[in-house]
Amino acid sequence: MRLLLVGVIFLGIGFGAAAQDLPGVAVGKSAPTFQARDQFGKEQTISSLMGRNGLVLVFFRSADW
Repeated sequence: MRLLLVGVIFLGIGFGAAAQDLPGVAVGKSAPTFQARDQFGKEQTISSLMGRNGLVLVFFRSADW
């Protein structure tokens, strides 16, 4: 049991260190422009989705896909 706990701790530390090396948009910076298709197949861009108060993008990955 102790060995399992130590393994989980090291695994968590490893994932935490790897996550810091991932590229991405820094907090407070604007997202780059891109195009993607929505669930209806229509081409969307950030500017086409931007509202009067801005835009919040949420990327959700599901294991069920």
